[in-house]
Amino acid sequence: MNTLHASIRLLFFFGFTTTFTLRAAIIPVTNGSFESPDTGSYINEATGWIHSSARIAVQKTSGVFPTAPDGDQWLVVDSRSVPSTNEPGYIFQNIGTIDESLIYTLDVVIGSRSDNSLPSNFVGGFFTDDDGVFSGGSGVGVSLDADGSLATFDKGDYSTLPDATKGTLNGQVSWDAAGSGLQGEDLYIGFYIPNVNNSGNNVQQVLFDNVVVTAVPEPTSLILMIGGLLSMLAFRKRMH
Repeated sequence: MNTLHASIRLLFFFGFTTTFTLRAAIIPVTNGSFESPDTGSYINEATGWIHSSARIAVQKTSGVFPTAPDGDQWLVVDSRSVPSTNEPGYIFQNIGTIDESLIYTLDVVIGSRSDNSLPSNFVGGFFTDDDGVFSGGSGVGVSLDADGSLATFDKGDYSTLPDATKGTLNGQVSWDAAGSGLQGEDLYIGFYIPNVNNSGNNVQQVLFDNVVVTAVPEPTSLILMIGGLLSMLAFRKRMH
């Protein structure tokens, strides 16, 4: 009977541990709703983010904006080039280091405004800093090609987002870090416009808000944990 009770307790512990492990852990994102700085209109600044100061802005919701999903400000990313670098708008943030036992998911609300068209493309997702392009502060040069990209979405994934009309869609991208060989490397999230458009006064912008990052154990790690628990159960049975 003692062996049976011990086995039941171990199975209960196994079930509880597995359930707890499968719950997504929230990875902290600084200023993920772009409520700082608090501005009366707009400002080319976003607290806690590395960005192209001339081509991003935190802007209050107004008549041409959809309702912000969290707070009353949106991040606006512009397709016109940054002076002296010829790079379009970009914004990134370091959210820690890579753990190869985890699957990371980025959720964000993507928006369009009624007075400006959307860029021809926009990109968001997970990136790494293996070549150091993200170091420094506001206005630093950032690699806007595929180098450093881990998992991304682009405009083609959200083709129903209305152009020059107020609207929002929920964006998401996931990255399984297992086998990446990047254990301990810096992990970044970010959004950028891959194509410069400086044609006259043709302003093209996309909106982002309510950035949330979560992580869950990838299946191999979970299977190893389950295998260990089952081995413990088998060992206890043999001992009795």
